[in-house]
Amino acid sequence: MTDYRITPVQHWSSAWAWFAFRSYAFGGTTPLFKVAKASHYNMEAGERLCCWATAADTDTWNDFDNVTIGATDLEFSNDSAFPAGMIYVAALPMYPFSRVQRKVNEWGRSPWVGQTASTTNFILGNATARAVNDGSGRTAPALPFYGMKITGDRVGNKNKAILSAGNHPSETPGLYQIEAAVDWLLGGSAEAETLLDYFEFYVYPCLNPQGVWGGWFRSSPQTAASDNNRIWNTTGTNEAIDAFKTAMTADTGGAIDLAFDYHSQMENTGRFTNVYDTDGTLENYYLTEMQALLTGYPLREITDSSTIIYWWINTLSASLAAFPECGGRLDQGITHWKTHAVDTLLSIYEMLADGRFTYGIS
Repeated sequence: MTDYRITPVQHWSSAWAWFAFRSYAFGGTTPLFKVAKASHYNMEAGERLCCWATAADTDTWNDFDNVTIGATDLEFSNDSAFPAGMIYVAALPMYPFSRVQRKVNEWGRSPWVGQTASTTNFILGNATARAVNDGSGRTAPALPFYGMKITGDRVGNKNKAILSAGNHPSETPGLYQIEAAVDWLLGGSAEAETLLDYFEFYVYPCLNPQGVWGGWFRSSPQTAASDNNRIWNTTGTNEAIDAFKTAMTADTGGAIDLAFDYHSQMENTGRFTNVYDTDGTLENYYLTEMQALLTGYPLREITDSSTIIYWWINTLSASLAAFPECGGRLDQGITHWKTHAVDTLLSIYEMLADGRFTYGIS
């Protein structure tokens, strides 16, 4: 058995929780992988800490047979040899930026999808190409900032909502969630079509494209030492955040009713939602609907004024702004993450039907 030692790059807060690599050399072998526990963000028993696949853009990710949290190292291996061909190993199922691009192209063919006031060909701007400065010698390319408007053909006043993800690049369950949310909105169900009739959804599927492209933890190549979701109260610090704040304001006319930024949490828990105020009126209605779908579903409170949900509340007057999250439980994976995203929108549908939004079903 060959041993391989992984040395993750530490960015924000000198911590790490993400690694990903690939090789043709693993085929037909049963290697043992080791990574030092030191400086891991939150390593817990029962949490998914490693997995593998035969492609980067796939929903078929496999957990390792043997995962041990030792005194100094996380060690993992399989009982059987890897298949021939390229093998991808990552902390969590990967969601490469190329998949974001693939989904934008796919969604753009729907008759319900159109440009926002800020976009041309679903692009509202581009990142500046820059050196990654992580020892790899890579340059992060000038990737696009994507945006789109999704709504139905009903004529009349509509509520306005924002859906986003990719704020924290390593939280790939958030990217799977927004994919599932948009797929469901365009899927033709009666509930989805009703939401499209009474809402305009402004979708920004990847808020941190260079971070997602480069496999960063919670930051980006431009602001490596900063949590990307703790600098939304700044201007001139991060070009992607500035671009998206400008676009969200222009696209929505400066006022929204609802906003979800899909995330995940590195811990051994299941699904939940972070909100700014757990005692808020719409937050309580949302909790009731989510608990009808997932027994015991919890809300958590996050009061940091530097996050995107506070910016949505403070600047765009959002009535309900939240981080739908998926914890890292080993018994929950991509199917659960996608179901969670659909459940968040089904809860909004029920709230709409109950008259919880300004413009409701007549």
